[in-house]
Amino acid sequence: MPADEVLIIGAGVGGLCLAQGLARRGIPFRVFERDASLSSKSQGYRFRLENLGIEALERTLPPPVWELLERTRPRDSPADLLRLDARSGENQGIAVRARGATDRERRCYPIDRPWFRELLSLDIKDHIHYGKAFASCETIDDNGHGQGRVKVTFTDGATAEGRLLVAADGVHSRVRKARLPDHRHLDIERTTMWGRTPLTAEFEARLNRPDVLQEHFAFMVDAQNPARSCLFAPIRWPGNVGELSGGRLSATCRDYVFWALNFEAPEKRGDNVNVNVNDSPETRARYALEVSREWNPDLRVLFEMQDVESLYAVNIVSSKPDLPRWETDPRVTFLGDAIHAMSPSGGSGGLTTVQDVADLCDALDDAGLGKSEVSDARLKEYLEGYEDKMRARAKTAIEYSFMGGKGIWAGKEWHEYSEVRDL
Repeated sequence: MPADEVLIIGAGVGGLCLAQGLARRGIPFRVFERDASLSSKSQGYRFRLENLGIEALERTLPPPVWELLERTRPRDSPADLLRLDARSGENQGIAVRARGATDRERRCYPIDRPWFRELLSLDIKDHIHYGKAFASCETIDDNGHGQGRVKVTFTDGATAEGRLLVAADGVHSRVRKARLPDHRHLDIERTTMWGRTPLTAEFEARLNRPDVLQEHFAFMVDAQNPARSCLFAPIRWPGNVGELSGGRLSATCRDYVFWALNFEAPEKRGDNVNVNVNDSPETRARYALEVSREWNPDLRVLFEMQDVESLYAVNIVSSKPDLPRWETDPRVTFLGDAIHAMSPSGGSGGLTTVQDVADLCDALDDAGLGKSEVSDARLKEYLEGYEDKMRARAKTAIEYSFMGGKGIWAGKEWHEYSEVRDL
């Protein structure tokens, strides 16, 4: 294997973006994913990329992949946030306006995760290894050559050795637990259930709310129980994605409404409905209908016509705004949720991950990885710069998510939440 190979743990959005960025820069890599295949991984919900994220993604991806993204991506619109009263259905106007002085600065791309991950796997499939769950890692001394190594062991006993390990394995990162065991999350006391409802003519007729579907996204809040709310947004494709991609992408993309239903975590609800993150989709579907039982009948169509198989739920946790400083290791680093989890109430998780990836690609490229012999000291210098920038960006995004939580689900100040040990 190449001496400067980067080992990426996790084939989610962050890991695959990084892989594409390294491929563009000629830096060798391998990706290791614990799930059995791309399609078996929980795909997650739609996220948005505003202008800075779009620019970061464009400078990361190889030009052919970027061109295909632009040709097949869902239609964009300004990221205005419409507020609705969940019980009356009253349109309360735009709660948040898209940021930026020009149309370009106000750009906002809705990103469908299954489509995005399929796109990001193009041309690098031979570098992605499935069924590889991280178990442990150890750093290997440089033996006086100034170029250390890292060895990863997987739960099946297989091993991999490279120059740098990048943890892109999400909120419950096994790499972070191994390398930063004292890192703690905050329990946000909310559960979010994500789902989708097919955007059909029947649905639009029953919803009968063109004012809602023409906005980029909207949220409805139950004034009598402000911990309960739902954010939703239409996803419309530019045409048949299979045809637009020349057969390189699946032709299964259909217009839909993405939604995220928020409610109290199990120990905070005080009701008799026992719904948990590991329940069946059918149980989750029933609970979505129960939560919205007294909501506006037109808006409730969102849950009555839901795609039951699309549902999944997560108990929300977040990092503290001020990430702890650790001694930069030239053989291990982190990106995205693996190091700075944040609640979806700020809508910044995907955005910060893409920016992390762009900065990490730039750092490794500027250090000369894959092009010449790079000492540990030089690699550490560039990784330290990346990690400092990543911490500062994460702080801003996490603070913004706590601010958003106050309006979306009656959240509190971050220091009012309790720490939770990540099992």
